[in-house]
Amino acid sequence: MPGTPEFEALLGAWDQLAEGEADSALRAVVDLSDELPVKSLVVCAALTMKGEVTGARAAMDRSLDLGVEEDDPEVERIEGELLLSEWRIEDAMDVFTRLAQMEELAPYAYDRLALCHDLLGDPGAADEALRTAYELAPEGTPPPVQLPVREFQAVVLEVIEGLEGAIEEILNKSEVIVAPVPAAELEREPGTVPPDALGLFMGISELQRAGDEAPVPTPVIYLFKRNIERESMSARDLREQITITFLHELGHLLGFDEEGVEGMGLA
Repeated sequence: MPGTPEFEALLGAWDQLAEGEADSALRAVVDLSDELPVKSLVVCAALTMKGEVTGARAAMDRSLDLGVEEDDPEVERIEGELLLSEWRIEDAMDVFTRLAQMEELAPYAYDRLALCHDLLGDPGAADEALRTAYELAPEGTPPPVQLPVREFQAVVLEVIEGLEGAIEEILNKSEVIVAPVPAAELEREPGTVPPDALGLFMGISELQRAGDEAPVPTPVIYLFKRNIERESMSARDLREQITITFLHELGHLLGFDEEGVEGMGLA
């Protein structure tokens, strides 16, 4: 009920989720009753955002058991994001296709459908969905911005050439791969590789291998071209996003954790 502490806590939690602050959203509802259906829904959305998909699925199931309506648009939106995180791409597409019929959610739904099409290897359908999203909401949806692969790789090379010698030496022992989008095969544990990830570091960091001369697999930095393009508002913004994403993953290669690279302004 509006005006009650429970209502205010839930309202604050939704605001935190809208800002991408999953931990803050969880703190906002921690003291609420576990019998409150919407609390479980908030927990599901927050854990999905954090990549904790097993806990998110349990929270979604609990919210439905407590009476949340499965066909409520907000419930479907959260379910669609969870299905994506579980790499159940075709199931997620079914959800986003339904949401695309709703005027308020259509731009968002077409944007997510574009990701689904890319993940299923259909960039033409992805581009069409992106154009539709932009036509429906030109002020709130990034216009389709793309670079040829060679130009994309050239931006990465420019960043590498601007690095100091020691870091360049470390990169010489690594591999940089530009791929359209992530593949489910890259995920070794549930939630570790979101389908909409912009980049990914896989391997042993320089900090972990310090002083250890034992042979290890070549570390790899992945840059996911289509996802980076989808997040960019202009050609200039795209080049900046390529740079930020590459340096973010380079930070992981050097041994910084997520907090460390975010502290350097590379979120």
